[in-house]
Amino acid sequence: MAKTLFLSSLILLGNSIDSLAQLSVQWAQCYGGPSVELGLSIIETSDGGYVMNGFASSEGGQVQGHHGGADVWIVRVTSDGTLAWQRCLGGSLDETYSTIIPGTDSGYIVLTRTASTDGDVTGHNGDTDLWIIKLNDAGGIEWKYCLGGNGSEYSSQFPSIRPTIDGGYIIAGTSSSTNGSFSTNHGQLDAWAIKLSSSGIVEWQRLYGGTMDDGAHHVLTLEDGGYLLLGYTTSPNTGDVSGWHGESD
Repeated sequence: MAKTLFLSSLILLGNSIDSLAQLSVQWAQCYGGPSVELGLSIIETSDGGYVMNGFASSEGGQVQGHHGGADVWIVRVTSDGTLAWQRCLGGSLDETYSTIIPGTDSGYIVLTRTASTDGDVTGHNGDTDLWIIKLNDAGGIEWKYCLGGNGSEYSSQFPSIRPTIDGGYIIAGTSSSTNGSFSTNHGQLDAWAIKLSSSGIVEWQRLYGGTMDDGAHHVLTLEDGGYLLLGYTTSPNTGDVSGWHGESD
């Protein structure tokens, strides 16, 4: 049986193997509270249920534990759409666009951007940081880290993180920081790659770019153990950039 999932509300459509065009609603559920909630991505769990991420700006209804602004909202449902648990993650400012992937050992990895310095957010470095959270199967926080420096760090609208062959994680992002590990910043914004261990510890990070704005929006892990970063550059053949055509490449 094929399945189609659609968010903001969640609808499960089934079809017979004889005709893909004959779709019928098996169940449909809305999740949220009195204000704005938005679903962003969803993964299937080993028991046939689903975990979805998005953001919530409500306090009430099915949204409990809201910190302020827009929080990352993680919702776990059973195979028939029944709410199993939900978790608001964040602080008093906005944590909006996020992504969720299965953890390399168990549970779930959530990646977002934060400017908060309170609530669930600890170790904030300045301006906006990337924020990574490891949840267990019941939605409890196992570990969490702010990643960044004295400037602004972010990933794409839908942050890019992938598991690595050693059980860790690789993240694509963008940074304007100039302190500590970011002192090699080439100028303005740089593309940023971060390698984490399975427990979220930074093993290495590297900035790529030229004298103008550059950024990384997506990362792939390769069979040879390397990584492929995709992004943009506005730097005129300076620093790491060569073959620049003009404007933004």
